Amino acid sequence: DNLEVECNLVLSNTPITSLPDNLEVGWNLVLSNTPITSLPDNLKVGWDLDLSNTPITSLPDNLKVGRVLDLSNTPIASLPDNLKVGCKVVGLK
Repeated sequence: DNLEVECNLVLSNTPITSLPDNLEVGWNLVLSNTPITSLPDNLKVGWDLDLSNTPITSLPDNLKVGRVLDLSNTPIASLPDNLKVGCKVVGLK
């Protein structure tokens, strides 16, 4: 828990299924093409959060993304309470 990554955390195309609570990523968090199904509480991403091509079905309350939240090709159909996104959300059905 409480992991801080100053720049990018790129986990695309890995078998990762979970992340620690209170994760903070300074730049980009890339989880595209992973089997991840949920995100940790209090997740903060400074720039972009890429969840494209994942089976994730919901986002945690109080999620903070500095620039772009990419939900392309995910089953997510609604956004959580207190979501903060700096620029745009793409791929929402």
